[in-house]
Amino acid sequence: MSIAAEETKDSSSTIHAVIQRVNHAELLLDNKDKWAQIDLGLVVSLGFSGSVEEPLTNSTDSPSIQAQVLKCVQSLLNLPLLTLGVWGDGSPPQTVLQLLGAKHEVGLMIIPQAALGASLKGTNQIRYASQLPVAEARKRYELFQNVLRREVLYATNPEAKRSVDLAALEARKALRANTGLDDFFKTGVWEGKFTQYDTEGLPTHTAEDKEVWS
Repeated sequence: MSIAAEETKDSSSTIHAVIQRVNHAELLLDNKDKWAQIDLGLVVSLGFSGSVEEPLTNSTDSPSIQAQVLKCVQSLLNLPLLTLGVWGDGSPPQTVLQLLGAKHEVGLMIIPQAALGASLKGTNQIRYASQLPVAEARKRYELFQNVLRREVLYATNPEAKRSVDLAALEARKALRANTGLDDFFKTGVWEGKFTQYDTEGLPTHTAEDKEVWS
């Protein structure tokens, strides 16, 4: 599975994922005597490729990168890849979220794999031209982990999502009160540029009476 950021300056950015269904898997960590293991679940090899158009410290703040990661995470959680029986015995395939919702334990083992973004050159060479720098790839991997944890939490605990949404609403109200959003787009450099506004003070129509977001 490969998912690319679309129609933005990050359009060359791609997430590559190889997903394997397992009943049990073990992984040796850092080539040392420490193992990670899961039972029923998915092993996901994850790679990132593309170009970096902005400083590394800000790249994961890019809306297109965040949307790209969210799309990949949602696909992972909603693809019907798992069964409780033996594959081929007629048991219906289910998604990770379906099994978690039914109180089954599901393991997710996410393995960074930079080589997934490589391509063949001829028949005997491998090209890594689009491979991201290590620091950037690590940031996107960490972003993927955080989004995955968040989406699983929201899906299995709706009350947690409601609490986060409420906190975000209160923060927006506080920001609006501090910045005077009602008048922000009516004064200064914006004065005379808009004719209509929504209930939060955001402009909806330009001075030529054209919709701002059309």
